Amino acid sequence: MRRSMLSEKKVVVVLFIMVLVTFFFAQADSSKIEQMYLNNDPTVTTSVDQVQTPKPGIKSNETHPDNPAVQLR
Repeated sequence: MRRSMLSEKKVVVVLFIMVLVTFFFAQADSSKIEQMYLNNDPTVTTSVDQVQTPKPGIKSNETHPDNPAVQLR
């Protein structure tokens, strides 16, 4: 009997190695992001940083002075 080149055992080994490599890169990226946050790197922006807050003196029904398309709440 001739064995198949892609036996079940070989597929499992390849998938396991792929998972290990993926977790290695995810851990490296996670550590890098954590260091950027701990060092207060100004180049790191989050979605919270991009939210516009109303400026003092603007009523809630007025539009933002820098961007008239943005309605302030």
